[in-house]
Amino acid sequence: MTATRPFSATLNELIVLSEEVITRPSAQRDPRWTERMMRVAAEVRRADARPCDGPRTSFGAMSMVVTLEGLLAAQDEQKPLWRMHAASALELVRIDAYQELCNTRERQG
Repeated sequence: MTATRPFSATLNELIVLSEEVITRPSAQRDPRWTERMMRVAAEVRRADARPCDGPRTSFGAMSMVVTLEGLLAAQDEQKPLWRMHAASALELVRIDAYQELCNTRERQG
C-alpha cells in the first residue's frame, strides 16, 4: 500500500479537476480524468471519515465530490446545471484548502 499523501495535496488536485471540468467540459469525457476524479473522491471520503485536530477541512471537498459524481452521471441536457453547481462549490474547496494549510502549519508549530 502506498503512503497517504497530505490532504492539502488532495484538495489542490480536487481544485484542478474542478476547474478543468468547469472551463473545459470535454475533460470529463477523458477516462484519465474520471480515474483521477474517482481516486481523489476516495481520498476525500477517507479524510472526511478520520477525526481531525483542528477545524474540519472536508465539507466543501465532500460537496464537490458529490457534484462531480453527479456531473458524470447526468444526462447531457443536465450537465450545464452540474457545472454551475461545481463552479459555486469551488470556492468552498478553496476555503478548505486554505484552512488545511493553516491546520498543517499549526500542527508543525
